[in-house]
Amino acid sequence: MIRIRLIVDEIRKLTSFIRNSSKSSEKIKKLQETMSTKVLRVQNDVPTRWNSTLHMINRTSELHDPLNEFMSFYKSASGRKEFKFNNTELPDLTDKKWAILKGLSYLLTCFDKATVTLSGQKYSTFVSAIPVFRKLESYLSNQFMFKFDDVSKMAKTKNLYYELYGEMECFKRVVLNLDYARMLLLQEFQQRFSGLYDNFL
Repeated sequence: MIRIRLIVDEIRKLTSFIRNSSKSSEKIKKLQETMSTKVLRVQNDVPTRWNSTLHMINRTSELHDPLNEFMSFYKSASGRKEFKFNNTELPDLTDKKWAILKGLSYLLTCFDKATVTLSGQKYSTFVSAIPVFRKLESYLSNQFMFKFDDVSKMAKTKNLYYELYGEMECFKRVVLNLDYARMLLLQEFQQRFSGLYDNFL
């Protein structure tokens, strides 16, 4: 779990650097235009909104190719010359780190959906709380979330994840880390909502 947190911290450092540097932001924009992709800005998370961290991870994943190109340029001779007045040491974005970020997004998306459901303003959210919490627990209890034994039976999102990273030498280690994160989240969730199935009538 500490390793995953460190990777998220590295992404936070990278996105903060780019957002606070007009030169870096412009470089990312030009790279996207060169690649003929939709121009997107990096996002930072906000300490008071946990799901903003997920949004930061998702946006970073969307910018996978431009960010890799930017990092290669930043660490090249031309990049060092262009950014000669900046000594910020930016993290390496390895395939292993990208795989963990994608898997973390897959794991945390259920919390984002629950947050949206329970934050609605045009309908009563109180009556939805218990069913939503039970759904979250059921989702986190899925021991096969990061199992990839039978590709033919996997959901589309999971299948795509396997196609991207399944051949990596470190893939088993990555999914073990992610599954450990799932179990820790489940443990924390069950401790906080220990009376989830109590009879309130």
